[in-house]
Amino acid sequence: MRTFTLGIHIGLVVAILLLSSVSLRADWNEGGPHKMHYPQLPDPNGWDVNCTAPQTIADDFRCGADGPITNIHLWVSWYNDQISAITNIHLSIHSDTMSPMGYSMPNNPPLWTADITKGFSIRWYGEGNQGWMEPPQYFELFNHTNTWQINITNIPSPFVQTSGTVYWLDVKIGTMSGFVGWKTSLNHWNDDAVFETTEYPWLWGELTNPMTFESLDMAFVIEGGEAPE
Repeated sequence: MRTFTLGIHIGLVVAILLLSSVSLRADWNEGGPHKMHYPQLPDPNGWDVNCTAPQTIADDFRCGADGPITNIHLWVSWYNDQISAITNIHLSIHSDTMSPMGYSMPNNPPLWTADITKGFSIRWYGEGNQGWMEPPQYFELFNHTNTWQINITNIPSPFVQTSGTVYWLDVKIGTMSGFVGWKTSLNHWNDDAVFETTEYPWLWGELTNPMTFESLDMAFVIEGGEAPE
């Protein structure tokens, strides 16, 4: 059982903003451009799935247009709203494959990886009663209220995708302290999101609602455009 004190501390908010290169801010708002099947918006009363390194979470998407992925936007919450500065965002993109259990999952090795330590910004996005999940089994109900949007807008050597292809985006986040969860989405597409298992590093487990066992997908948007010089 985690024991952090509830509440948001202004000093930590400032620390996050200072360490997240706010000068490169490029928020994404509902109705904005995207380069995937459709944006997967956050569920304000959904689940925060632990993606604090070394735990990795992934979800699939269909590419909407040829070309580079230049911006990735994620929605997250901190465990018990105890926010901490992000030190690294590890991203990977994989092709699609089938697991031995009959569901789709990321194919390994990845097609592309990046470790983002600058060129991202964070903004407060909204509130809701949110549960916390640590796959495969641990969960808590309604310990967090605040949702944050991470905007990654300076991706080095961006991945060039092919229209109509199904890929997987995986995410794990390093922090100075505490735990961060990738939010589940109101919008569902294709197969369940997955988590990388520690017992079998090349096998991914399905993510489902621990109360209802319904499918879970993650909250994110992918944009494209001109590749940086």
